[in-house]
Amino acid sequence: MLQTKSFFVMNQTIPENHTNSNGTPVLTIADCFTANSEALSTVDLLPISPGDWSDLWEKRKLNPAWCVANVHRITQSDVKKLSFAAYCNGLLLHGIGGMQFKPDKPSTDDKGKTRKYITASGKGNWNASLPLCPNLKELYWTDIELLKNRCPKIDGIPYILIAEGFWKALMGCSFDIPTISIPGVDMWGNREGDSDIKRPLPIFQYFASQGFGFIIAYDADSATNTNVKSAELELAKALNLINVPVRTITGHWQASEGKGMDDYIANNGIDKFRDIVRNAEILKHLNKSFSNPDATRIDAGANRKQQRLDGYYCLVKEEIGHKFKFNELTQQIECEGKAFYLEYMRLWFSRHLQLDVSESDACAVISTIALENSYHP
Repeated sequence: MLQTKSFFVMNQTIPENHTNSNGTPVLTIADCFTANSEALSTVDLLPISPGDWSDLWEKRKLNPAWCVANVHRITQSDVKKLSFAAYCNGLLLHGIGGMQFKPDKPSTDDKGKTRKYITASGKGNWNASLPLCPNLKELYWTDIELLKNRCPKIDGIPYILIAEGFWKALMGCSFDIPTISIPGVDMWGNREGDSDIKRPLPIFQYFASQGFGFIIAYDADSATNTNVKSAELELAKALNLINVPVRTITGHWQASEGKGMDDYIANNGIDKFRDIVRNAEILKHLNKSFSNPDATRIDAGANRKQQRLDGYYCLVKEEIGHKFKFNELTQQIECEGKAFYLEYMRLWFSRHLQLDVSESDACAVISTIALENSYHP
């Protein structure tokens, strides 16, 4: 008998099979999120107030039906139940997966910056979020073929957008541009144990396994923000290492036209934004990011580690570096014309060079050489 699991969103229950036809375990959307249904069931989800509508509709131009499905008022007593470090009433932004809280009375952090949005504290309490469709509910995301038809396509590959902040994802999805929200530009993955490698959140791995690529859509002013550019490169690198096509539209419009993609759509219309998405580019500076540790925050000051990496690089480059290439069309690393995956890299060093290297070193070296041999078939 097949083992099944259910996940809940707004009292909707959808069973998810954990095995395919031959009994092999498979990853599902349900596997990608820690269930927030139990937490939501303990709080009162109240209707949006007239004052909220003034902000959401008149100012932000968000779709009312999508707001009703994903945005609710909660009281101060319920805020604590959801692990938010806040002490007032406010708006709960929630879809499938992660949640954020918009306090009525924002506090300031230790640097004096206003905390307009708060993510649940504690390990495992934050995640990416998929806005819930008011009509299709979870089916918007779980029917893979319909989702592919809905997605923008470049070179035949369907792309899902990644944006920082729930309003942006809500705006994109309401215009049938599937968009995943992350709570911060660097909150797209986790490190496992003591590993140097930060792996993408399971939801990104799930959609990658279904044949989707990703377009990073950070705010317009991010193009001149060093920290955000670095975070974008880290995300692109992590997705490339699991052979996922990744492009960007970050900085493809002026901040005066709208800070985020939601602002741009509200100010300029969806057609102009679709044109920007259709022209999403492969990160041209991604190659440099692999060979320049400063750009990707890989221990730039650790000279000993850099010397070790340089030694591995020279050895592989001289011996058989020509075998590794980066296919710009499929956005995959290849070895002798075949896809070469992250999990094989450490084993490859052991078998071919009799070297026991860390997974992070192996990935850095192979990725650098492959990108230096980039080609477009």
